[in-house]
Amino acid sequence: SERPDDYEVQLAFNQSFDALDVCVAQHKATKKIGSETQLRGDMEIAVKLNPKGAPLAVNARLPRRYDKSTQLKECIRDAVATVAFPKYDGPPLVAEFETELDAGSEYWD
Repeated sequence: SERPDDYEVQLAFNQSFDALDVCVAQHKATKKIGSETQLRGDMEIAVKLNPKGAPLAVNARLPRRYDKSTQLKECIRDAVATVAFPKYDGPPLVAEFETELDAGSEYWD
């Protein structure tokens, strides 16, 4: 059986970044957090890839302080679930990603 190319899977996941930013902005607005305040920490996302295209399942683990926010977590899961991951000939596989919850606009030297 064939496995999807890791690079193509990562590129597909990167397409979700704009939608993830919208989720973070909505969370800040709902919680009345300033838009310039950065939500710190990394999130872990596991995607069960479907050989035919759309993911079969998406799981998100957020930093402890935000993990109980079901609205934020569901928004993130929905954002990743809409990504067109590459099709392949093989069994469903789990792809795992780790990225900052809120990349923000702070730059580090």
